[in-house]
Amino acid sequence: MRARGNIVAAATESGLFISEDLGGNFAAVAAGPQATSAQFDLDGAHLWFGGYESAATLTKMVLKTKKRELMPIPAMTKDAVAYIAQNPANKKQYAIATFTRGVYLSSDGGKSWKSIAQKGETR
Repeated sequence: MRARGNIVAAATESGLFISEDLGGNFAAVAAGPQATSAQFDLDGAHLWFGGYESAATLTKMVLKTKKRELMPIPAMTKDAVAYIAQNPANKKQYAIATFTRGVYLSSDGGKSWKSIAQKGETR
């Protein structure tokens, strides 16, 4: 679960849910496949979330309109995005970590990814 201002996001087995009243009420914004992670952008306008159905996904959503953009991610076998982080010193730089301890770095806003660790071992 992540919070930004009055907005709280919860990644669950049933999808991604958002509350706009500090967690008083939640509404599904991505119902269906399991949501595995959620992270607000430092700009306060976007929410990134990982998902898994038959394959791993990473989605960037505009909070105001709920418009979603499926982001490219490296091929993952029986794995998914467990954590998403944005570099506050370079806002185009993101890192994702997977459940099998893979770590990937993007320097172009999530358009491409470079593996920097697999199974917890650096490359």
